[in-house]
Amino acid sequence: MLSEAYLDKNVANEKQKELILEQVQAFKKRELKQKQLDNQEKIKKLNEMRFDIMEKKEEILKQKAVHSEFMKKGYIFLLYHKI
Repeated sequence: MLSEAYLDKNVANEKQKELILEQVQAFKKRELKQKQLDNQEKIKKLNEMRFDIMEKKEEILKQKAVHSEFMKKGYIFLLYHKI
């Protein structure tokens, strides 16, 4: 419909054509801006998830180090500390 009005050679008012073109451009600009905002929000959420994963990984590595120390010392550690 818009394209027909824009391409129609019988449209007397050139201002109408310009208005249609401006409306289409404004719509596309709003659409692009919305996509950019959506992408920024997605990136923010992904970064938050990545941060949480890194914190969990750090905690696991600490637990693994403690476990490794227990394994190295074995039963001798348990005898001396009477756990």
